[in-house]
Amino acid sequence: MAKTNFYSIAKRSLLAGLLIGTLSGCNETRRELSDIVYEEAKVTQKEHSDGYTTFRIIPCGNSTMIIPSTSSDGNRVTFSGDIDFTIDNEDLYNRFNEGDLVRLGYRESYKHTFEDLNKDGVKEKTQTLFEGYVFESAEKIEIK
Repeated sequence: MAKTNFYSIAKRSLLAGLLIGTLSGCNETRRELSDIVYEEAKVTQKEHSDGYTTFRIIPCGNSTMIIPSTSSDGNRVTFSGDIDFTIDNEDLYNRFNEGDLVRLGYRESYKHTFEDLNKDGVKEKTQTLFEGYVFESAEKIEIK
């Protein structure tokens, strides 16, 4: 019985998939961000967590491998307004206190799908999905 090389089969399958996708005119996706939207929000929570290291032990033949995994410090700030954001950012963590009012800037993220429905070489937008919000900025509002 002949041996089958898994990588050879995978490589041929991938190439066939790419060729079929190219010939059939695959869907195209594009991401779009809106203009920046600003709103007033309040810092409702600040949370710091220390980094840590864990180890995974993996048997490997007659020996054992130890693989470390390190996590960095966390400095999370939660902004609450029409849209709530929790951002892990040391600068924001140090700049704001709980209860501060801020001018929050964010963008809306959309994914558009385009497909050549008429097979005329022109791709029409067939679907738009809202993916979420992208944090942009936060500036403290000084109350006089």
